[in-house]
Amino acid sequence: EEVARQKAEQERQRKEAEELARRQAIAADVARTAAIEEQARIAREAGLRDQWARAIENKIRQRWIRPPSAGSDIECVVIVNQIPGGEVTSVMVERCNGDAAVVRSIENAVYSASPLPPPPVQALFERVVRVTFRPED
Repeated sequence: EEVARQKAEQERQRKEAEELARRQAIAADVARTAAIEEQARIAREAGLRDQWARAIENKIRQRWIRPPSAGSDIECVVIVNQIPGGEVTSVMVERCNGDAAVVRSIENAVYSASPLPPPPVQALFERVVRVTFRPED
């Protein structure tokens, strides 16, 4: 009787171990699938985010009035704060290889471009947007 009980217990433990392994394999499959789908979503959104950034940069470029001191190789990184709807609330030129007149002209162009274009997907909206301004692009 003791031997039969031990064999039954061993069989129960073996079946539990198999079931646990099966569940772990399913969970790993689900996790792999979710990771692949997340990577695809991020890639799609990255493309849309880039598209939105280009739309913002283009609108700013259209509003920019080139000062006489502006060289042909201007590149400035601009931090733009906006509210939903695209209204610009503040502008800060983080880095720029132009002089003070260039910096002021870019700040003015950003304010003039308000409201900024909306993102293609509302979930991508960001209050703080970093824009690289290159008028020659």
